[in-house]
Amino acid sequence: MNVKVEVEHILGATIVIVILSFVILWNQPQPSFNYTVGQCGASNYQHEFSIEVKSHDLVVHHVLPYVCCADITVRVDQYDHEINFFEVNTGDVCRCICVYNVSATVSNLDPGTYTVRIFGVEYEDQKAKLLYNSSVSIPI
Repeated sequence: MNVKVEVEHILGATIVIVILSFVILWNQPQPSFNYTVGQCGASNYQHEFSIEVKSHDLVVHHVLPYVCCADITVRVDQYDHEINFFEVNTGDVCRCICVYNVSATVSNLDPGTYTVRIFGVEYEDQKAKLLYNSSVSIPI
């Protein structure tokens, strides 16, 4: 009878450990993404890039000279330790140029070294071109 009681205690403890492990893993923050694109401004015709690490967040900023009638959105693709930002024109094209301030943040990244690439601008059948390629480290 003592063996049966011990087996029940071990089985019960194992179930509790499995449930707690699942709850802990389920509550881990998952990477997330957001972006902003400012209004069309005066053009200096130069791309400018900055990348900033804030804790476990990666903040990318791009001063993008592009056509005035564009509607710029950002898509991010993350594979392991590679993060690719794609600027996409979902609007029109026209004959004037202005500057867009594009900012994007990927949050809750695991510690490690990441390759960061910025591609711009994808429009209909025009593929995005690689504009920026660098590595950054997310601290522990």
